[in-house]
Amino acid sequence: MEFAKPLKIVAANNGKIYAYWSGTVCITTSASSTKWEADLEHVYYAPDVDVRLLLLGKLEGQAWDIHLKDGGMELKVRDGDLFTITSKVNNIYLMDRN
Repeated sequence: MEFAKPLKIVAANNGKIYAYWSGTVCITTSASSTKWEADLEHVYYAPDVDVRLLLLGKLEGQAWDIHLKDGGMELKVRDGDLFTITSKVNNIYLMDRN
């Protein structure tokens, strides 16, 4: 869904990110030697951002199960299956896109 005007998102240090549309994105990853695929809904498209940011609040609102522990994050899909395990680097949880 394209926005009538860009959506301003305030970021760290009062920086600004502009999103131009929202939609559903299919992502794939692997965990426990299994390849997983899932849809993330209401994803913002912000072409000027060099990395992809995943908001935990959005995941929680879509019934994802999030466990932060031991310097990493376990992300489980709605039915409880493990979707991915990520590591934490500089307080950022990194998720590889397959």
